[in-house]
Amino acid sequence: MSFIPVCSSIDVNGLCDGTITYVDAYLLPADSAPMLGLLLAGGFDAELATTAFFGVISLFVVGFTVGIIINQLRKLRI
Repeated sequence: MSFIPVCSSIDVNGLCDGTITYVDAYLLPADSAPMLGLLLAGGFDAELATTAFFGVISLFVVGFTVGIIINQLRKLRI
């Protein structure tokens, strides 16, 4: 954590027109922008969740179908 100067108001030229206060804050490096975006968005990606959901459902259907086929083949042998 470090202290960052914060101006209460800025004039038209971009200079501090009000009082300067120091705020205790965390500084993030420039290369951490993707991680910060993930943190601010809540870490949930709807497209990835949809892909994962359909992947799990597809694996369930494939496994269930293979189980039914194997069961029918076992019944035919007897």
